[in-house]
Amino acid sequence: MIGGIYSGIFTPTEAAAVGAVATGALAITKGGLRWNGLRDCVLETAVTSAMIFFIVLGASVFNSFLALTQLPQMTAGWIVGLEISPGWFWPAFCSAT
Repeated sequence: MIGGIYSGIFTPTEAAAVGAVATGALAITKGGLRWNGLRDCVLETAVTSAMIFFIVLGASVFNSFLALTQLPQMTAGWIVGLEISPGWFWPAFCSAT
């Protein structure tokens, strides 16, 4: 796979597909992959993909919340209103967390 990428035969995405097909073919020919195992792999892949999707969805909802409430701007205004130097703010912020 690495040789194919460096020689320009295929892109990294294509190399991943070739590697996946080669691994699947090897597992089937060596007898290490049965239908139950394949079903379990597909289900676990779907569950993992759904988890990643919900993390991205939650981040998008949180981003919309921050944009609508203008919480970052209000927090920045409050910090600027404290009228303290950055030399005092960062140690205080880091010790509070």
